[in-house]
Amino acid sequence: SAGDTLYIRQGVYNETVAISSSGSATQPISILAYPGEKPVVDGNNYQLPTTVWGVLFRVSGSYVEVSGLEVRYSNWMGVLLSGQHVEMSSMDVHHNKENGILITGDYGLVEDSKVWYNCSSNENGNTTRDGWASGLTAARHPNYAVLRRNVVFNNWGEGLSTYEANGTTLEDNVVYDNHTNIYISDATNVLCQRNLVYGTGTVM
Repeated sequence: SAGDTLYIRQGVYNETVAISSSGSATQPISILAYPGEKPVVDGNNYQLPTTVWGVLFRVSGSYVEVSGLEVRYSNWMGVLLSGQHVEMSSMDVHHNKENGILITGDYGLVEDSKVWYNCSSNENGNTTRDGWASGLTAARHPNYAVLRRNVVFNNWGEGLSTYEANGTTLEDNVVYDNHTNIYISDATNVLCQRNLVYGTGTVM
């Protein structure tokens, strides 16, 4: 309920997670790693989710804060934030076949997270799936998303991106060695500033 805090204990959880409950502006719902521990949501060696473009960890509720989790080995998308005013921090999102983290809801925030080696269905130019993903993105009509102080690397699609969006802020991120490091398209009022973007010359 609004104002509640849920702590997740350390362990590997082979399941999909869907959070639909909402908090409020003054009483958000907090879903946090237990202090000093790192819980893992795992797609069980790419067995989950089973639906096309399914999501391993989805937040559709609004005014929800999530922090400190690892999300990995999704057969499709790793994390989807579709609710409004959803904040995510200190995440480790990697080895998902499509998007690492996708924000579609208004006023979403992802900060201080590591997003790496996602979009692996496109590895080495593989095009057997119909679609193209990003490591960390605000796309498909969100308003005023913020992607801040993240480290984004070795994704087999766009690393950091926003498209079909309005008012996205991309700032203070470190972005390197992605198929495309930063991608902005069909978006209005985008602020992209103080990002460190580079390539090491290493083949992914």
